[in-house]
Amino acid sequence: MPRPSDQWFDYRLESAFQPILSLSHRRIVGYEALLRGRCSTTGALLPPARVFEAANTLEHLHQLEQQSQAVHIANFQRCGDPEAPPKWLFLNVSPETVADNAYRDLLPEALRFGGVRQHQIVVELLETPGNETTLAEAVDYFRGLGCLVALDDFGTGYSNFERLWALEPDLVKLDRSLIQGAAEALNSKRRILSNLVALIHEAGSLVVLEGVESEEQAMIALDADIDLVQGFYFALPTLDSHAPAERGLAQVHQVTERFTEETLTAVNREQITLQPYEQTFLRAATRLDRGHGLRESCADLMALRGVQRCFVLNQRGEQVGEHLLPAGLKADAPVTTDPRHAPLVDTRGGTWSRRPYFRDALLAPRRLKISRPYLSSTGRHVCITLSIATRSHDDGHYYVLCCDVAWYPGGAPEKAPCEGTSRAAAPSP
Repeated sequence: MPRPSDQWFDYRLESAFQPILSLSHRRIVGYEALLRGRCSTTGALLPPARVFEAANTLEHLHQLEQQSQAVHIANFQRCGDPEAPPKWLFLNVSPETVADNAYRDLLPEALRFGGVRQHQIVVELLETPGNETTLAEAVDYFRGLGCLVALDDFGTGYSNFERLWALEPDLVKLDRSLIQGAAEALNSKRRILSNLVALIHEAGSLVVLEGVESEEQAMIALDADIDLVQGFYFALPTLDSHAPAERGLAQVHQVTERFTEETLTAVNREQITLQPYEQTFLRAATRLDRGHGLRESCADLMALRGVQRCFVLNQRGEQVGEHLLPAGLKADAPVTTDPRHAPLVDTRGGTWSRRPYFRDALLAPRRLKISRPYLSSTGRHVCITLSIATRSHDDGHYYVLCCDVAWYPGGAPEKAPCEGTSRAAAPSP
């Protein structure tokens, strides 16, 4: 198999590989190839920006990109272990090459110089203003070639969800500024990162987090349900094609073990915190099932600290009858002390069929469900909802008893039980 030329003007092109690790598999699943240039006269190793300075025309840029990718592929093939699980090679394609439509011959030509197959390649593309059509064509081309496509540096610059939904990339690489911002933010603000990851997952893409530089940032990545990580905390890029295969694995095991221990501690704390609410809620559900009114059934429940309201939904998710607020508050009074949210407090006649606590209760009748923390529709505060579905003795239809409880990061666990988990069944009447 021919060896590609690694000489570019006064530089010898070299590959620096940085591992990309799966937090779930706890192993390396790929490498990003990063270009380095060694000066032919001094032997000094230079960053890619210095090398690309020599590409002062589009023709030179395309030649350099093709040549560097051929070098990366050849080096990646040489350092592969045939006995190890397969790994991806992440290759960058510049916005200029995409805009100039010069990428079509780029990768096929480079693949001639190595035993790497198209399905092992992840092509990283960067969003730039005004390139929607050309970017979409590039995504289609590389996917048709058999490669995976990653959208690079998402969450900064010109990236947006409209393009994400239109392009449907296989992977999305989050910009390092997101983890830096999450690390500096309060725990409540970190949920923004978790929600961003959830949205990307909903769009059908895996999430890669770049720039992880500390154990704390790795913990945030785990908590946000990020799939793959890359950064100096795990491993630096290295020119050594025979670097140990276990680079970064010790850190992955260390951080996942710590996360597991902290999660188990949090779950235990949650169980202790929520136990009186669960028991009292189930007693209220039993009373309601036996024909007592909502106010009488939930009197003990409403006396517990943090309970915001109790209400009943019919099988269509529509709120029926009265709703109960803490003692001393009228139906049209704000539960919180902020009167600016008063127009949202009265929920009578509302419909909540879109809420997971309603759907989960109907899917498992007579089983207590506890939602994840979410922003209440009645004000700017976070709550959890306890719910249980019971069949009416009168018409045979299901109704769902619900109870909103304020969720304070300082006074309760930061993360509630997973959405959809079941607790004890309601006692039979």
